[in-house]
Amino acid sequence: MRGAEILLILAMISCALSRASESRERAVVRSAASPSAWQTDMIAVSGSDHSFYIDRFETGELSPGDYFSVRNQVPAVGMTRDEAEGICKRLEKRLCTMEEWRTACLGVASRSHSYANAFVPGKCNVNGSDAIRTGERTECKSDLGIHDLVGNAMEWVSDSVEGRGMALGGSFATGEKTDCFTAHYFARDGRSSQTGVRCCR
Repeated sequence: MRGAEILLILAMISCALSRASESRERAVVRSAASPSAWQTDMIAVSGSDHSFYIDRFETGELSPGDYFSVRNQVPAVGMTRDEAEGICKRLEKRLCTMEEWRTACLGVASRSHSYANAFVPGKCNVNGSDAIRTGERTECKSDLGIHDLVGNAMEWVSDSVEGRGMALGGSFATGEKTDCFTAHYFARDGRSSQTGVRCCR
């Protein structure tokens, strides 16, 4: 093989390697610029000691075993605390802590009822007979844009008291006193048609 041919082959190899490297770099840039799937349905919240993400909507079951946090879905209810934790893990998320949940509910303006500092009839589903679709009460949201934290389905968190699981925010049946500080306690294996889940990350 002549020297000129060898040089041509080496140049072609170098060009191919350079193009492959550029392609990998472009892929990394696209990946960094594009939000992860879990980020698209979550809200970033700055807490007192750390930042976290929380679901914009309560978790619904679109089909058996297929859970998503999206608008216009009836919240999944009736799971135990450990089942709620398992749902969040399958979604590559986790149960919120009590502090995280309340920080998200109160919002930037620290509003006790999430949407306001006092009860307003009809804003949230707290005097109903059943859970309604997520986001249906359009004004039942915090100033961060997180829906249905008050009423509809109370939501399991990771905290427990004397071995009993904690669910926050009240439900469709807990009445006008329901606010960001409303808490109910259940056995970890307890089930209720009023209890659902919202995940954090």
